[in-house]
Amino acid sequence: MPDKDKLTGLKKRQQIAHANRSMFLWVAGASVIVAFALVVGQFLFQQMLFNEKVLGEKRTTDSILNENLEASDALKREVNTLLANQNLADSRAKPTDSNLRVVLDALPTKLDGLNLGTSLQTVLLSGTVRSIEALSVDDAAKESTEGVEDASSIGTTEGPQEISFRFTVSGDFNNIRNALQALDRSIRPIHVTALNIEGSDNNLNATVEAKTYYQAAKTIELKEKTVSP
Repeated sequence: MPDKDKLTGLKKRQQIAHANRSMFLWVAGASVIVAFALVVGQFLFQQMLFNEKVLGEKRTTDSILNENLEASDALKREVNTLLANQNLADSRAKPTDSNLRVVLDALPTKLDGLNLGTSLQTVLLSGTVRSIEALSVDDAAKESTEGVEDASSIGTTEGPQEISFRFTVSGDFNNIRNALQALDRSIRPIHVTALNIEGSDNNLNATVEAKTYYQAAKTIELKEKTVSP
């Protein structure tokens, strides 16, 4: 009888040990499954956020493209209006020039001090006065045209930028008046900031300080954007 009790106790202990091992395996397996589920869930959640971020960028791009398409129609109408503008046609330097050439000449896209000085001397003031005594253009503009620096390094602010210039001419009263009227008729906007006239009616010296403008060209380009998770 005692031997039988010993066998029964040993068997119970073996059953308990087996149950403990089974429980441990089940708990370990469940822990692995839960951990795996958490990792997968976190990955899927991050992927969902990333996909939503990508879709948001696509929606933004699509909205910008639609706005640009709408703006392009308005721009085409404005360009067609300019092409048909008779005042611009009358201001063309050559009959073969487009009206748009007049617009571009009126507001250049870069500092053009050399061209401005040449235009003043050979076109606007030529034939209006007895002689051109002096002519100078803003130093920054002249340096730019000589290649020392370009418009992008001078200034990147929005809107038209000023170019100052100064000249002295001689002649009678009509000559001085004709010179000022020539500036007024220029397709390029010229704002006279100072005027000094000395001498007699038949021998006058007029010193004019003025400024005109340029506006840096705008570029349109497609870019790629990388969206990070």
